[in-house]
Amino acid sequence: MLYLLALTRSFAAEEFGEFTYYYGDVHVHTGVSGDAGSSDLGCIGDCGAYADVYQSARDNGLDFMALTDHSNGRTAVSSESGMVDNFALSASELDEAGGFITIPGAEVWLEVAGTKMGHRTLLMFADDASLSGITLAGLQPTGSSTVDVGSCGAYETWATDLAATWGSILLLPHHPAVTIPSWTDWTCFQAEFEPVVEVYSEHGNSLGDGTGYDDVWSGEYPGSTVHEAIDPDGLDLQMGFVAGTDKHNSRGGDVCSLDTELTSHPYGGGLTVVAVPKDESFNRTAIYDAMVDRRTLATTGPMIPVEIQFESGGAALAGLGESVGLPAGQELDVTVAIPADLAPYVIEVVVVTLGTRVTMDALGEGSWSTTLDSTEAVGWAYAAVEIDGDLWYGSAGCDDGGADTLEYVWTSPGYIAEVSGDLDGDGVTVADGDCDDGDASLYAGAEEITGDGIDQDCDGSDPVEEVVDTGTAPLDEGFGDTGVAELVEGMFDTGGLISAADTSDTAEPAVIEPAEPDAAEVPAEDSGDAEEAAAEPAEEAAAEPAAPALDPLLKWKKVAAGIRSRGWWARRR
Repeated sequence: MLYLLALTRSFAAEEFGEFTYYYGDVHVHTGVSGDAGSSDLGCIGDCGAYADVYQSARDNGLDFMALTDHSNGRTAVSSESGMVDNFALSASELDEAGGFITIPGAEVWLEVAGTKMGHRTLLMFADDASLSGITLAGLQPTGSSTVDVGSCGAYETWATDLAATWGSILLLPHHPAVTIPSWTDWTCFQAEFEPVVEVYSEHGNSLGDGTGYDDVWSGEYPGSTVHEAIDPDGLDLQMGFVAGTDKHNSRGGDVCSLDTELTSHPYGGGLTVVAVPKDESFNRTAIYDAMVDRRTLATTGPMIPVEIQFESGGAALAGLGESVGLPAGQELDVTVAIPADLAPYVIEVVVVTLGTRVTMDALGEGSWSTTLDSTEAVGWAYAAVEIDGDLWYGSAGCDDGGADTLEYVWTSPGYIAEVSGDLDGDGVTVADGDCDDGDASLYAGAEEITGDGIDQDCDGSDPVEEVVDTGTAPLDEGFGDTGVAELVEGMFDTGGLISAADTSDTAEPAVIEPAEPDAAEVPAEDSGDAEEAAAEPAEEAAAEPAAPALDPLLKWKKVAAGIRSRGWWARRR
């Protein structure tokens, strides 16, 4: 059956920095799963309607959502017709033009020779036409509801074949730290298909960060937490962070209510945020690329974009989810930013590394920073942004099951690796005196340029021209009230031939015109000539204009002006 619903636009997406941030739920169940419910398919408690599951996601402010009903399992497996309906519903609800993306998928249980390997969220990113022939058996690692795949190699082969047949796929480990229903044994980890991990859901917090925040309800299983998985001295896996609700009542994205079908799950769940470059379209491919590149955030609910930057010695090293190449022994500068208007909701921002939590300094305007020394910048670094839930949700509140109203947004980690100590290739390391390892023109020993405001040679200052007393009297002194400039002009005073303004290099050649003599100085016998000259027609004078002449005193004018403006000799420091 095909469900057609009126489409409405989602408005959660937000531009910030270099990216547009989109919010979604990557883990939602409906009545198609044997352990879940929908009001129109059968429900124990208060469920949403199957036909409205994507519309509910829009109403909750989401930009994308995945339907992930069980493809295999002991009791919760979906029916063939139900899974086909899921893919049809996903196709009908996809609305790229309106800004809402559907992702078809399934949940897969894994065991190897009786050992629990964990659960995976299968997401499929090909276009709907390419997925039109999918069957339930095609979504099952063994071609049946059996959860035991036999070996890690068999799991890898199934995933590889699935991608080759149906296009881009991902398999997200979820609730990895729980004891019930299944922890994650990381032995079968597949880096190609598992670039991100669901760190938070209605099961609780699987990070294993030691904070006690929303600990998983069934207890942490040893060796299965996210921190243990990404420990460089242990498994050394590299994954980005995402979150989902794992709701089993057809209410995707509803982080402020508890699951009415699986009431043992005590939390409201979380959401995934993907950072897409501003100039890229928003579609399934953009979501896939963001997850592969670890450009993701995990949030317990608040829709807040978070930017993180890593630098060292003035050199930009990495951004969200990127590998951090850090020279041995150098400090790591970390900066976190959110939109300034959202800053009042933040309690504090903490940088988390292997075994270390460092509270960042607030810079104002939605920015925080800190510097990690070489003993702290180990393994990985991610930001944990603590949000005041009471303030964020206001009078509406949020019944998310937590022991307090604290909320979190976690950035994906930047994984730290030691690299060569000369990041800008200028031949000088920070340890050897490079004050900006991101600019090859700045280093100890570089030629300094005076007065340009830049410290090229890294000595802590920029030389400028300054007045220096040479121990002799200035040239303008020793001439009484008359300085050298005035004397130079006086020596060449030709009755008004010199104009003090004509001292610039770009001045037009001056027209030398004699000064008008005072009428009292004109001899009486010459007065007639003067009257006769004055009576000449104006047009005769206009007909023969004086030809421009080079000012022979221009050089001396410049000398005079220069002496007047400087007074003292100057030299470089």
